Amino acid sequence: MRYLVPELHRCCSIGFNTIQVSSLPSLQAFAGQALLLQELVLGCTPYDPCAEEEPGDVAAPLELVCPELKTLHLNGRNFCNVCPPSSESSPTFAYDLWLSRLPNLTTLTIAHYRVGGRDEGISMAGMLRALQALPYLAHLAIKNVDFDDESPSHSYTLSPHLWRLEFDDLANGMHLFFGAVALQEGIETLDIARCNVADVDWENVSCTELTLEKIDGRYDLGQILRNSNISALYICDCPSFDDNLVYSLMGSTAPSPRAVSATFLRVLHVTQCDNFSVGALKEMCEWRARCAWEEAPWQSVNDIASTVFEVCTPITSVQIYDKDLTFEDEEWLDSYNSRFLRS
Repeated sequence: MRYLVPELHRCCSIGFNTIQVSSLPSLQAFAGQALLLQELVLGCTPYDPCAEEEPGDVAAPLELVCPELKTLHLNGRNFCNVCPPSSESSPTFAYDLWLSRLPNLTTLTIAHYRVGGRDEGISMAGMLRALQALPYLAHLAIKNVDFDDESPSHSYTLSPHLWRLEFDDLANGMHLFFGAVALQEGIETLDIARCNVADVDWENVSCTELTLEKIDGRYDLGQILRNSNISALYICDCPSFDDNLVYSLMGSTAPSPRAVSATFLRVLHVTQCDNFSVGALKEMCEWRARCAWEEAPWQSVNDIASTVFEVCTPITSVQIYDKDLTFEDEEWLDSYNSRFLRS
């Protein structure tokens, strides 16, 4: 750092990639004018979901000036150093929030913060207050972070430019986040990997493209799809993706046998899922295509994209990866997808 800091004024991008998260430098070590800096990444490889961080000093003052910063990746300890205290009424709330001096920040990642007890985790309310200070935040990723169990008592409004959310390895963060955030616009892309998806009010979570990866089988994925507006679904290694879930996409399962889940779904890619049958998937896709055709016959894929179907849209792209398929299964996939190829 003693060689890097004097050259900050010349840097456009700085990236750390350490073996242990504890080896990352403190954010307080970056001091000076970095008027050209657009990217600062304090990262750790290999990614270790069990990596632990000791709590940092809350709201410590920073002397790094980088008004053009667009991408920021912080480990949990360093984020705590620029995060507000857990309570606005706290006598230590007198601080200069460094994040508020990053008017051009569009991408923020917070990663690696594991503690012994839930009451020692990052304050969700404090984090959201900090995020409110970013008017152009477009991409937010929270990975491998413990939060305290205290639900925020206020609703927080984040940037209207926010279009992508990523959540990885969160035990309790998702329901706290969505329970306290007022999203001004629907999220375009939502990626969820190895998270607890229970207790989230999914009716109030709107996204266009959803990726679910390695979601534990004890969690019901149907609750996520039941009232969703997604048009593209990517499922990877999720035991709960079974025939019951497949049939729910054609409205043939309880509790609402007439309610089609994921009404607007057009793209379905399934990877490393063993609990569904291709027969059920074929039946569901053919039913949706037939139902949509009877309602509004199309001449091209463009017609499908511009039509609002009352019951459900046809799924125009189906891909299955890492699953043993018969010759007949592969033939059906090729034939089905070829119907919707653009001319």
